[in-house]
Amino acid sequence: MNRLKATATYFGLVFAAGVFLGPIRESWAVPRFGEAGGVLAEAVPMLAVMFFAARWIVYRFELPDALRERLTIGLWALGLLAIAEVAGAMFLRGQSPGAYAAHLVTPPGLVSLVLFAAFALMPALVRKG
Repeated sequence: MNRLKATATYFGLVFAAGVFLGPIRESWAVPRFGEAGGVLAEAVPMLAVMFFAARWIVYRFELPDALRERLTIGLWALGLLAIAEVAGAMFLRGQSPGAYAAHLVTPPGLVSLVLFAAFALMPALVRKG
């Protein structure tokens, strides 16, 4: 049960930060730096949120140091994030899942893929604080 709570909490914390930072990226950073620059500008605070959220769930839910357990939590959280990302693309941007997938091979999409990988790996990379 701790794994499920840790997964949901990690996803929720990072997703909430993305919901907060996304409109700032779109309204402020993208007009100034372009789409790829806007995503890069958002990447720095998102990586910090991922780090602190992962570190907190490791501490809060007393997760063992076992790589497999923490990686499983990160991968399940990534699954939740993938569902949320595709749903957001469909309902907020009117994109099909195929169009969303095609966007992931553009420069801004590749930055997003790197962030998704960092999101999945972060619980396995942090140590108890």
